[in-house]
Amino acid sequence: MRRIARTLQVVLYYCGPLLIALACALTIPLVLVLIYGEFHRDLLTLEAFLLPSALSLFLGILLQRLFVVEHPTRLQSALICSVGWLGFSAIGALPFMIGIGFA
Repeated sequence: MRRIARTLQVVLYYCGPLLIALACALTIPLVLVLIYGEFHRDLLTLEAFLLPSALSLFLGILLQRLFVVEHPTRLQSALICSVGWLGFSAIGALPFMIGIGFA
């Protein structure tokens, strides 16, 4: 049981930098929205990228602060990849879900 908890801690710790990288990637469309002035429709476009970016940054920093660092094993590396894909998919879908009433 202790080994499972340790594995979970390592996996969540390493998902932190992945979420921070996602937050940085989500700011690219946000910058383009500001440059091209596409925020005129009730700021929905701005919110669609700002909220997921802020959520991803918050969760990434939180995971890095809460859990300890340790070199991952092969199993933990596979879990980091799987959980990372799930996290990227969930947070990456938020701009579409927020902006669904846009069209």
